[in-house]
Amino acid sequence: MLFNFQSTPWVGLIVAITWSTYNLIRKKLKVPAAVGLFIESTFMTPFAIIVFYLLSKDGNNFFSPNDLKISFWLFLAGAMTLIPFIFIFKRC
Repeated sequence: MLFNFQSTPWVGLIVAITWSTYNLIRKKLKVPAAVGLFIESTFMTPFAIIVFYLLSKDGNNFFSPNDLKISFWLFLAGAMTLIPFIFIFKRC
C-alpha cells in the first residue's frame, strides 16, 4: 500500500514517531502513574490554553453560556474521563 501512495504519508509517520518516542521516555522514567499524569498534564496545559484561546477568538467556543446543554455535556465529559483515573490510581 505504501508504494501506491502519490506521496509520503507524513502525518502517519509523525504520529508513529512521536507516539513511540513518548512511550520510550515513559517506560524509561520510573515514576508512579499519578506523578506521570501530573507531569504530562502540567506540560500540556499551556498548549491547551493557547488552543482554547485561539478557538474562542475565532468564535468556535463551545463553552459559551449561550447553550447551557452543550456546556453541561462537555463539562461532564471531563469528569467522566477523570473518575476512572482516580479509581485506577487508588489501586496502585
